[in-house]
Amino acid sequence: MSQTDLKLKSLIPYGLMSLPLAFAGLPLYMHAPKFYADEFGVSLISLSIILLFLRGIDAIQDPILGIISDKYSKNRISLFTIAASLLGLGVFALFTPFLAISNIIWFGIMMFLATTGFSMLTILMGSLGSIWTKNYHDKTKISAFRESIILIGILIAASLPSILEIIYPEQKSLQLYSVITLAITAITLIIFINWYRSNSEIFKRETLQAKKSNSIKQLLAHKNYLSFFITYGFNAMAAAFPMVLFLFFIEGFLNSASWTGIFLSAYFLSGAISMPFWQYISKKQGKVVTWASSMLLAILSFVWVIGLDTGDNIQFLIICLISGLSLGADFSLPPSILSDLMDKTDTTDSAATGFSIQTFLAKFGITVASIIGLMALNIFGYDNDIKIQSEDTANAIKYIYALPGIILKILTLVSLTIWYKSYGDQNEKNQEYNYNNGGNNVL
Repeated sequence: MSQTDLKLKSLIPYGLMSLPLAFAGLPLYMHAPKFYADEFGVSLISLSIILLFLRGIDAIQDPILGIISDKYSKNRISLFTIAASLLGLGVFALFTPFLAISNIIWFGIMMFLATTGFSMLTILMGSLGSIWTKNYHDKTKISAFRESIILIGILIAASLPSILEIIYPEQKSLQLYSVITLAITAITLIIFINWYRSNSEIFKRETLQAKKSNSIKQLLAHKNYLSFFITYGFNAMAAAFPMVLFLFFIEGFLNSASWTGIFLSAYFLSGAISMPFWQYISKKQGKVVTWASSMLLAILSFVWVIGLDTGDNIQFLIICLISGLSLGADFSLPPSILSDLMDKTDTTDSAATGFSIQTFLAKFGITVASIIGLMALNIFGYDNDIKIQSEDTANAIKYIYALPGIILKILTLVSLTIWYKSYGDQNEKNQEYNYNNGGNNVL
C-alpha cells in the first residue's frame, strides 16, 4: 500500500468515535458547574472543591487507565465499550438526577463516571491513532481528521442547547441534550466496532510486535517527553481558563447571553476549517514551528479581550474567529508531535500510557482554571442570581477571563522554544526523513 494512501473509509469510522467526546466535553466542563449552581443552588466554592477532589483522583486514575489500555490492548473492543458506556451514561445521569440524594454528591459521582469514560476514550483514540502509521505527515493527517470530527461535533454541541432552550426551559433542554449524547455514543460505538473487527488483524500485528510497556517514570526519564509535557501542560491551562469562564464572561461582562450560540459556533467552526491550513503549513515549516505560530494568534485574541467594553459583541465575534484558528492547531499538532516522540524513543508499545499523561494534563488544566476562576469570581462578588453584575464585578470577570490566557500562552511559547532548540529541531528533521523513506500505513 502507498505510504500516502490513508483511506477515507477507515478514517471516517475511526473519527466518528470521537463524536461522544465532542458532545460530552462542553456539558461536562462548561455547562455542568453552572447548571448545578443555577438550578440547584450549589455554591461555586462547593463545586470548586469537588472538581479539585476529582482531579486529585485523575492524577492517579488517568495513568492507570493508560497502563491498563496498553496491557490489555488485545481487548480493545471491550475497552472502547466500557469507556463509551461510562461516558454516555455518566453525562445522561449528570443532567437527569433520579435518586433522592444530595445534589453535590450526585454531581461528584456522575462527574467521576463521565470524566473517567472521557479520559479512557480519549486515551484509546489517541493511542490507536499513534500506532496506525509511522509516516511523519500521515500522523498529522490522522490526528487532524480525528480532531476535526471533534470540532465539528463541538460546533453542533455548542449550538444545540441554545436551540433546545427556544422550546424548553434550561433544565429540560440540557436533559434532552444528554439523551442525544447517549444515543450518539451508542451509534458511533457500533460503527467503530464493526470497522475495528474488519481490520483487527492489522492492529493485532502491531500489538504482537510491541515490546514490554514502559512505566510513566520510564517515559518521563526521556528528556524529550518531560519537556514536551511541561509545554503541553502550560498550553492546556491557557486554553482552560476561557473555556471554563466563557459563559460567565458572556453573561456577566458582555451581557449578551443571546449571542452565546453565535460565539461558540464561530469559535469552533473557525477551528475546524483551519485544520487543513495548519496541516499544510506543518508540511512546509514543521509541526513545532507551526504550533508556535498559532500561539501568537491566541495571545493576540486574549490581549484584544482586555480592551473590550460591555456590549462589544461584533468585536468579540471576530476574537472568537481568530482564537478559533489557534484552536485548530492546538487540537491537531500536539497529538501528532507526541506520536512522533513515541517513534523516536521506540515507545509506541506504551502509546496509551503516553496519551494518558496528555489527557491528565488537559483535565488538570481545566481543574486549575475551574478552581482559580470560580473562586476569583466569588471573591470579586459574582452573583449567579442576578442578571447584570456591578461594573467592578463585570470588569473583574473580563480580566479573570483574559489575563491567565495571555500569561500562560507566553509561558507555553517560551517552553516550546526551549524544547525545540534542545531536542526538537534535529529530531523533527530526522523523523521527517525517516518516515518519508521508511514509514508505512496500516490501513
